[in-house]
Amino acid sequence: MESRPREGEAPACVRRHPGVSHVQTTTTTTTTTTTKKKKKNFLTLSISQVLSIGEEPSVFTLDPSLGEFVLTQPRVRLPPRGTIFSINEGNTSLWDAGTAAYVKSCKFPADGGKPKSARYVGSMVADVHRTLLYGGVFLYPADTKSTRGKLRLLYECYPMAYVLERAGGRAVSGSQAILDIHPGGIHERCPIFLGSADDVADVEAAIAADAASLQI
Repeated sequence: MESRPREGEAPACVRRHPGVSHVQTTTTTTTTTTTKKKKKNFLTLSISQVLSIGEEPSVFTLDPSLGEFVLTQPRVRLPPRGTIFSINEGNTSLWDAGTAAYVKSCKFPADGGKPKSARYVGSMVADVHRTLLYGGVFLYPADTKSTRGKLRLLYECYPMAYVLERAGGRAVSGSQAILDIHPGGIHERCPIFLGSADDVADVEAAIAADAASLQI
């Protein structure tokens, strides 16, 4: 009989398979219970493990009554295009023109269609977890303050890129696929754009158009 993992330790199936990409997320939900006289609102924590062993990732949610993670969302697939974009707009003045043009197109579509919804938690795990479940795009570009990007390639960008690609999405730096980048150091930083394949392609097109304009 397998022992349960200690706090902060990956499940046994992850420890047995070093190639597994494993992401743990904690989300907060509001649960409402009804009594005869009044309603009570209280917060409960939902802890999820997202696992991929070379195929579509699956989501396992902790069942406190069992003390085990239960499969709740098997073989997750991203839609080709989503309705949500996620970026820290507080850094707008620091962006390159390509990133700024893409975000503007999300908010003010050229065809007059419905704009994308903006969602930004400020935690990569939480923002990418939402992107995995609902589609859309997560952007953390390089800018004039962090010229090489801010997120770490080896232990932030690689795992998220792996999971999203296995779910049918894409993850790029703006010029190449994240998983094709060879790190030059343990803590190397990198810009990243990931999510639904068509949305990421639109980001690439906006960045490419900006680069082309600078060469004229």
